[in-house]
Amino acid sequence: MHMMSRAIELLEVGPRDGLQMEPQVVSTAVKIALIERLLQAGVRRIEVASFVNPNKVPQMADAESLLSQLHRPDGVYFTGLVLNRRGLERAVAAGCNEIGMVVAASDSFNRRNQGVGTQDSIAAWLQIATAARAAGVRAQVTISTSFGCPFEGEVPIEHVLDIAQRLAGAEPFELCFADTIGVAVPSQVSELLARFHADGQKLNHEHVVEAIDDEPRQPVTLGVDEPAAVRLVARQPQSRARPEGLIDVRAKERTIDLRRCVAGEHAHRDRRSR
Repeated sequence: MHMMSRAIELLEVGPRDGLQMEPQVVSTAVKIALIERLLQAGVRRIEVASFVNPNKVPQMADAESLLSQLHRPDGVYFTGLVLNRRGLERAVAAGCNEIGMVVAASDSFNRRNQGVGTQDSIAAWLQIATAARAAGVRAQVTISTSFGCPFEGEVPIEHVLDIAQRLAGAEPFELCFADTIGVAVPSQVSELLARFHADGQKLNHEHVVEAIDDEPRQPVTLGVDEPAAVRLVARQPQSRARPEGLIDVRAKERTIDLRRCVAGEHAHRDRRSR
């Protein structure tokens, strides 16, 4: 029997995702100190900044200055989040050796967070992935709201798979399905992964499956020796706007009601059995 080797990979997103929504601007010096301590702790993949409009995300206005003052040891990846070709050009010029892009499965969420529709972001990703590869920078893409949207509710799995197939056409080294608002249930995750692999999508890297934790800021990935790369992530919502009744993972009561989880699991199984 072939035994699959397993490895744990930590992707630390705190310097970007963890800081960009803070009300008071964090100094470049403090960000550098944070990243250096992460490196000392052994983290080898860090999302350091986003290369977006500084007027819209002031916390990330020092992205170039930050990268210019960081020393990247061998074997370490500094990831920059980009949303368009201009962002990619800035990230590459600043010294990022990995870029990440987000495409929301929900058009409403994509417009709220990126100012364009999902189809526009898909088109942008296809160009960005090609340009990144030409520049020698590896590119990964995340499908946010893969399991639910704060504006549209549950996102049909067929819609998520269609987007995944189109994004995979640009051969990302990693493709992520993100549980952006923390509403996915185990059977829903299993079904999405099973159907994705059944569609025959094969990427150029190891198969990566992430455990969905009840603490969305802490992604942990499990690597398996297969010719595909898929990662499941549960992350902090990018938008503060949220309809009534949905879980706010930033709220004081962050522990999720287990009864609601069980009810969600049963509801998903009921829909599958119809």
